[in-house]
Amino acid sequence: NPLIVDEYLDLRAKRKLDQLAVTECQAENDENDNQADEGPFEGISWGSDFIAPGLFNFSLTNSNNLSNLINVETTIGGFAALKENGSVVSWGFPNEGGDSSSVTNSISSGVTKIFSNKFSFAALKEDGSVVTWGKNCCGGSSGPSEISGGVLENVVKIFSTFHRYTNSWFGSSFAALKNDGSVVAWGDNSTGGTIPTDTMQNLQSGVVEIFSTDSAFAALKNDNSVIAWGSEDSLRNFQPISDVKTIYSTARAFAALRNDGSVFTWGSERHGGSATGVDLTNVKEVFSNQHAFAALKNDGSVVTWGYGSHPNDISNHGGNSSSVDLSNGIIKVYSTMNAFAALKNDGSVITWGDSSVGGNSTSVSQSLVNVTEIYSTLGAFAAVKSDGSVISWGREWDVKASDKAGLLSSDVKEIITNHYAFAAIKNDGSVVTWGMSEAGADQDSTTNPNLTNIKKIIASRNAFVALKE
Repeated sequence: NPLIVDEYLDLRAKRKLDQLAVTECQAENDENDNQADEGPFEGISWGSDFIAPGLFNFSLTNSNNLSNLINVETTIGGFAALKENGSVVSWGFPNEGGDSSSVTNSISSGVTKIFSNKFSFAALKEDGSVVTWGKNCCGGSSGPSEISGGVLENVVKIFSTFHRYTNSWFGSSFAALKNDGSVVAWGDNSTGGTIPTDTMQNLQSGVVEIFSTDSAFAALKNDNSVIAWGSEDSLRNFQPISDVKTIYSTARAFAALRNDGSVFTWGSERHGGSATGVDLTNVKEVFSNQHAFAALKNDGSVVTWGYGSHPNDISNHGGNSSSVDLSNGIIKVYSTMNAFAALKNDGSVITWGDSSVGGNSTSVSQSLVNVTEIYSTLGAFAAVKSDGSVISWGREWDVKASDKAGLLSSDVKEIITNHYAFAAIKNDGSVVTWGMSEAGADQDSTTNPNLTNIKKIIASRNAFVALKE
């Protein structure tokens, strides 16, 4: 395993965190576009990277060079900011992309976009070239011999195995889409960094979008077919499919939505790779958590499958929704790592799954009315109501807000989340945080006078970056 060559403490840190949380947050399987509407901006960062509260805290606070920013991207423990002049500044845990000193000259100008996986960054330049840094075994190194499928040039977009519910103990990879519709990959071999020879020929043209689990890629082509590669676990029961509109994923399984409203699944059965007995027709959209899927149908009903729906499953991670009524009126579904929350057209909310991470909302059910939007950490939900107030429930670490209730009673515009904390932007540009203090809940506009006129916030695993004009 190439990860073994990295720092022992770093590995111990990741493994311990997986035992506690198992999943990573914030970076969706879709490309995480953190570009703000205007700019340039001044950046303010706070929070830390840690293996457990109070253990191995690595500060992610940075007060240097965070001016004239256009956008910010994140690995699990590092930040990289694109500046107005096309240069990049990075900070955070060195082995997770926080140290870009090895490529300083290459990212001093001409960068148009930054992409990330769990441990590394990839900067796309004006000429279609790519500069990488971070953990070498996981995409941080991109020499010619490390690229699978062709040459890393003429790139238009980069994807990665950086799923919202990703496991930091495993490696990570990149896949680059080129201007001729071909794909190249690099990074950890076990997570899609190497394209098999028999798959490579099908990725030489026609690719329009790439999706991923924690350990595999699925490329959607212009003829609506799909080509997949990566870990065996994420590819179980995969077969050639056609007429695909888009693809969704849990940590280890895919669900392809066809143009006719049907859904085809593959991957780990305990992550939703098998949907035997589930009526997957007339589907409008699919949602996911770490281990389960929830499909919203055209009639407003929802069906679920994944962990919890099998007789031998020891707990329910949302795959089993038999305890709740999901037959009508649902407009959107949200998730923590092992629970779901469905928002209905009357502003009410239905929850199911693991009760310890938000699957049981009984304690706040009377307050869950007139809800307009829901946000989540790994273990808790926060619902914004039509009057701008916030109601949160779930894991205790994430919902500590006893001294913030008054600040969350009105005027909340948007909420940003990391693993263990929430950060709300209010209509006046102020910020209110709650949750675990080590994850950034120890600072907001009441404690940091610089957190005013905030336009956007970006989150890493346990930290935040606020952008202000």
